[in-house]
Amino acid sequence: MWKSSRVTKMQLGNEVRELMAEFLNFEPSSMPFPEEEEAPTSLMINWVDEELLREQLTDSLPITNLMTWLRGNYQHLPDAELLRLYHELVRDPQWQSTLRANSSTTALNTVAVTYHPHEIVMLIGSTNAKDVDNAN
Repeated sequence: MWKSSRVTKMQLGNEVRELMAEFLNFEPSSMPFPEEEEAPTSLMINWVDEELLREQLTDSLPITNLMTWLRGNYQHLPDAELLRLYHELVRDPQWQSTLRANSSTTALNTVAVTYHPHEIVMLIGSTNAKDVDNAN
């Protein structure tokens, strides 16, 4: 068996020596983790009168696509607020919400949303409060 007896020498420049000295003397600084701040509820923005929105929605029933109805009637609202309303309204027990089979894309203010639209109709056997007043 034959061994190589060649020795390789390496010379470091001053920049590398300075960096190594900095690394050897490095002391991490500790920063306290910020506490989670509670957002005051008074600063919450009410973008829309939800009671009025529900009345308008009830008057417009049946609606074949809730997202396009919201976009057409409340286009001034931010996208996040429109999406929040959409999700709350499809779960509202005062009407029947049916998921349609075909997907649809609706352009909001800053994003386009692709989704399966919900059709909103009056519950069977339910009466609109305005119709009850008119009947009296």
